[in-house]
Order: sequence, then C-alpha cells, then structure tokens
Amino acid sequence: MEPFDAVRLPVWFAGGRAYEAFPREARPFGGRLLLAGGRRALKAGRGRLEAAIQGRMALAETRTLEGCCSMAEAEALADAARGCGAELLCGMGGGRALDTVKAAGDLAGLPVFTFPTIAATCAAVTALSVMHGEDGAFSALYPLKRPPVAAFIDTAVLAAAPARYLRAGLGDSLGKGVEPAFSSRGRALRHSDALALSMAGGLIGEVERQGPEALRQAEEGRAGEALTDMALLNIVSVGCVSLLIREEYNCALAHSLSYTLEGLPQLKGSLHGELVAWGAAVQLQMDGQGEEALRVLRLLRALGIPASLAAMGADLGEEAVSRAIRAAAFQSDMATVPYPVSPEMILAAAQAVERAAGEV
Repeated sequence: MEPFDAVRLPVWFAGGRAYEAFPREARPFGGRLLLAGGRRALKAGRGRLEAAIQGRMALAETRTLEGCCSMAEAEALADAARGCGAELLCGMGGGRALDTVKAAGDLAGLPVFTFPTIAATCAAVTALSVMHGEDGAFSALYPLKRPPVAAFIDTAVLAAAPARYLRAGLGDSLGKGVEPAFSSRGRALRHSDALALSMAGGLIGEVERQGPEALRQAEEGRAGEALTDMALLNIVSVGCVSLLIREEYNCALAHSLSYTLEGLPQLKGSLHGELVAWGAAVQLQMDGQGEEALRVLRLLRALGIPASLAAMGADLGEEAVSRAIRAAAFQSDMATVPYPVSPEMILAAAQAVERAAGEV
C-alpha cells in the first residue's frame, strides 16, 4: 500500500471580537478548560476570554508560565491539567508560552486552543514546540501530533502590545521567506511543498509593502488594516508554510543561527525574530545572492530591526560569538540543504553581512 500525505491546517479567527467565537468552537471538546500563559499576556487577554465563556464554559484553573518553554514545564502543565480535570488547554501569550501549552496538550492528550497576545511568531498555529534548557538556550525541536484546534487572534490585544514584538515577527517572516526555497532546492516536491513555497515566496514583498505602515499603527496602538494584515502574515501565513511543507525543508540557516546565538549573554535582550532576520541576510549572502541580502538589510533598516550583530550587542570578533556562528552548520535545520555547508562558509557570510550592514 502506498503511503499517503496528511495535512492538518488550523482554524483561526481574527478581529477585535475573535474570542467570542471560542465557546462555539471548543464546546464539542468539553466545557472545562485550563488557561496558561505569561503574566503580561494573561493581564491583556484573560478578561476578554472570561467574558466570552461566562455561563457557557468553566475555567478550572489559570496558571502563569515563567521563563522558557522546556520539557519540565510542559510536563508540569500536563500534570496540572490532569489534576484539575481539564478537558482542553488554552494557551495565551507569545511563542514560548504557546509552545509550552502545545507540548503539554500533546503529553496529556488534550486539545489545544491558542490566544496569541503578540504577533512575534507563528507558534499559535504550528505543530511544533521549540524546547529550551534550564539555562534558556535552545535544546531541541519537539514535533507535535497535530497543530492547535483553533487560534483566536484578537487584533485589539495585538495592537496594545509593544510594537517591538510585531517588528520581531516581521523579521521571523523574512526568514521563512528565504529558508524553504533554499532547503528544497533540487528536490522532488509534493503538492503541499509547492503550495508552501508559493506562499513563502510572497512574504518579503508583503513585508516591504505593508510592514512600515503596520509598525506605525502598532506604535499608535491602532488595529488598522496594515497591522492586521501583517499580524496575520506573521502568525497564519508563516504558520501555514510550516504546516504545509515537509519538516526537512521548513527552515535552514536563518533559524539555525538564531538557535546557536540566542544563548549568548551578549544577545540576551534580542528577540527570536531579530536574530532570524539577520540570519536570513547571512543565508542569502552565503548562497551567492548578495543583492537579495542587501535588499533584506535595507528592509531591516526601514523596519527598525537591527541589521547587524553589533547593533544587537555582540562582537563578531569574539571567540564565543564566532564559535556560535560556526556551530549553526551542525543544527538539525541544516541537515537538508542543496550543497555542503561548512562552518567557515557561514562565518565568512556573517562577516560580509556585518560589513554591508554598516553601508546600507
């Protein structure tokens, strides 16, 4: 018997009243929920969710998540869900909180619903959790059996969040705009792969077209059309690329660099999407696409995203930094690439991007 392809895409609701759709969508799975999220996220969205479920569902427990997504944190949350008799899990917050809740749902065998309060990543819709160690450094990618059942994207909540998170999300989208085409080059593509590549190919152009205006609206706290479109691009479009394409083609050098660099003390204040955006320029430079690398660097300047490691507080000349860059060659996301990539190739491309960043 020939194997078959299976694609699961999430349902999403977006707008200033998105949470109101939750009871109808969730009720078939049960009426008792556990809500978990970051402290600021719960402050931003819990009241809206409670209003949406009042008299219709029971909030069994609310748990505040601290720190990074780790297996220990996910296991503790799964135990809490079992302990309070929750029939479904709700995650509220950014990527780390949502990844924790998704992993907990996978461990506990419970359906997961997400409520992103920032538009910095696609975690609200993907079937993957990024796990970290106790020191906060990247540990492993944890594939899930399925994506969340549905995501509820309240644009008023997103507009009230600091604009830096939307900006970082745009940077993450730039990475997804270049990585799948690189990883899948020369490979036989399935229908879902080709569909994902078609979506990914339009991400950079959309960020160029609406990104600056979306950030202006974010600075004003206004959920205008541009902010809404770019939030959905960061969360849904990028997430659908990840769900449609085979995992070995999903990411490449941009994300590999973010994982090896994010544990450095010098870059502790940098967001995931900022590192991915810089890594996208490095990948293009390494791949001989110097003009496209410059295009990305110019776009980073226009969006206010740091265009160099120096701007993020790290010196490429430091041994720890250069060692982390070279280590990207051995990340799992670099297992499927169109030609052998050495640590020296990555370091040389990073040095070229650092020089170019000072000139754009």
